[in-house]
Amino acid sequence: MMLNHHLSAGLVHSLRRRRWGAGAIVVVLLTLSVLPASSQTRRGVVVGINQYAPTESATGFALRKWKDLDGAVNDAESMAALLDQRFEFDEVTLLLEGEATREAILAALVELESVSNAGDVAVFYYAGHGSQVRNTGSSEADGLDETIVPSDVPDGAEDIRDKELRAYFNRILDKGALLTLIFDSCHSGSITRGLPGTATRFLEPSDRVIDDPSEPPRPVDRGALVFSSAQDNQLASEMLDDMDVPRGAFTWALNRALLEMDGDAPASEVFLKARALMKGRGMAQDPVLGGLADRRSSPLFGGVSESTGQSILVLGTEDGAVHLQAGLATGLRPGSQLQDASGNSFVVTVAAGPATSWAEPVGHSTLPSVGEALTVTKWVAAGNHPVRFHIPATTLTYNQLVELGEQVATQNPVEDPTEASPDHVVFHTASWQLLDSQGTVSDLGMAPDWNAVSDAGNVLHVEIPAFQVLKDQVTRDLATMGLDALLTDDRTAADYVLTGRFQGRSLRYAWVQREATAGSDASPAPPRTDFLAIPEDPATASTILARDVKRLHVIYGWLGLNSPPDNGAFPYSIRGFEHVDSGEVFAPSDTLRIGERYRIVLSASMQAIQEAQMQATINNVMQRYLYVFALDRDGNGSLLWPSQQEGSVENDINFFTFLPEQMPLPANGHLFTVAPPAGMDSFFLLSSEEPLPDPGILSFSGVRTRAEPEGPQSELSQLLFGLGEGTRGEPRAVPLNWSIERVGVFTAQNP
Repeated sequence: MMLNHHLSAGLVHSLRRRRWGAGAIVVVLLTLSVLPASSQTRRGVVVGINQYAPTESATGFALRKWKDLDGAVNDAESMAALLDQRFEFDEVTLLLEGEATREAILAALVELESVSNAGDVAVFYYAGHGSQVRNTGSSEADGLDETIVPSDVPDGAEDIRDKELRAYFNRILDKGALLTLIFDSCHSGSITRGLPGTATRFLEPSDRVIDDPSEPPRPVDRGALVFSSAQDNQLASEMLDDMDVPRGAFTWALNRALLEMDGDAPASEVFLKARALMKGRGMAQDPVLGGLADRRSSPLFGGVSESTGQSILVLGTEDGAVHLQAGLATGLRPGSQLQDASGNSFVVTVAAGPATSWAEPVGHSTLPSVGEALTVTKWVAAGNHPVRFHIPATTLTYNQLVELGEQVATQNPVEDPTEASPDHVVFHTASWQLLDSQGTVSDLGMAPDWNAVSDAGNVLHVEIPAFQVLKDQVTRDLATMGLDALLTDDRTAADYVLTGRFQGRSLRYAWVQREATAGSDASPAPPRTDFLAIPEDPATASTILARDVKRLHVIYGWLGLNSPPDNGAFPYSIRGFEHVDSGEVFAPSDTLRIGERYRIVLSASMQAIQEAQMQATINNVMQRYLYVFALDRDGNGSLLWPSQQEGSVENDINFFTFLPEQMPLPANGHLFTVAPPAGMDSFFLLSSEEPLPDPGILSFSGVRTRAEPEGPQSELSQLLFGLGEGTRGEPRAVPLNWSIERVGVFTAQNP
């Protein structure tokens, strides 16, 4: 494979002549599989731009309100590594930062078209700012063309408009190639989403005006598959992953879905998996999948051969360490373990980038040769994502904040941004700041004129900060619980912000999800905790706020748990939920009704069943144990299958018997009855080669008050029990002989 990386930052050698910048950013994705090449030729163009600051020569329309991004380059590098090592693309052109000019991007598309043939796979991926340009010749109601923003636009180059891109994409389709387009950028900034601090990939429209009445055919209507990061009225957000690396929320979720799922998974299933992962992290945006029915039901990158296992190639050795052709982007975290053909063990010590890592021998000094393949034996899960909390503080006293609250109350502000959407948000740093609907922040000073702010026609939400005594008390309580490391001084890195409001003549505070938006009940993570009345002496209330941190941490631990890479050993996934009385099967995207009884339905293709049976025969594995449990928004887990009283009894499937393509659990009767409140419930399907010694660990309280189960526990049991306990801690390496799937299901009252 040839990876053309046009950054002149040095080379990391590779058996495939892959070129990476010396400063490649560490990213976190979750697979170990390497797929053999198919008869198709696969090529891609991957673009990532963080830096948009104009040079001194920039003039005129180029002087927009430029803002740099943090995660676009990380996203592009991880996508390139994914295409290379997971899907074995033959060639990927990677354009980063200053090399991603308008001319270079369009030239790369011309080259992609020139070498594409019928049946080949072509991919274009873009991470960076999205914007708009006024088009007087447009037939669209808003008269705007959507754009992507190359790196040289601040210096006078033009945005690349969607209609321009259509022409290039259509020429690739004319060659008969299978075209997949992936955009992690914004095209609209009309709505303020969540609390201040969210980094988004939207840039205000260009001042340029064009007249272009052309209407090239939409590639999506001609067979292209298009993944977009957000709806037209939403912003594409950035986030920190569980290794504190900036990422685009959409690309993070899409990469993880692709890496955890079988390579032949339909694009529609990959999309639903990515959406579920985003919602699990509380992201407000909704990705969009466009494409004809046959492309949506086909693999994202065309036909993909079955996995050959978890083999990692050796690039070389140095000072007793082994340089590996796989990194964090392909699932090798520090602590992962590998073996050579002779059984010698190695442990990963350093992840040097998305595609390379270093390992050291364990208990021996034998080093493998260049080109030798090592097999992964243990894998480090990313399930203990430390949900982060921010406490904005001010020098204002409790009494001053009460007086402030009385002033603000006269303006009828939006008290709860998770129930009603403001278009402007006022928050406090060194002084009062106003965030408008375009994402622009203005300084209001230390003593804002609230009447003037409100008279501007703004629908306000005023975030009242914590007084110093409250911040200090909550910090002490979290330290007592061993959770003070979850606090961050950077509000842009936080998942939840301690937010105050004035109600009933008292200050009330709650942890509010930074991405929370009115109507965001489609997320399994709580948009906020209860608002608590906080007196001047906050000791008792602070204990409750600290307890809520623990509860949220448990929820995020389960929602963030990733499955080992799919190797075909377990064929089933959740198809839906069968209504016990009517027999109707509801897909996970449907709505289940409160008070109704359901059972879960698993499904697998005959090809997947046959592959699993073949692997079971080769590996002498007779059975797989199944567990189904549910998680509510308060972090409470409920074991549904098998019953907690019975333990691991009659909950296994035998690979050496007939396995149906559809399997209801249980075979007769109902598994659960939907209970209030309405919203998003999470259901988990856990499969394990070995039975859990105590399945009761899957029934738990959100604050985990019970003692650790007695008796010896498997490595998997220890991993599951530790989710949400304390901070990240040391990585826990576990075998790859298990899997977990989560689906989010919306519940509602009967109409």
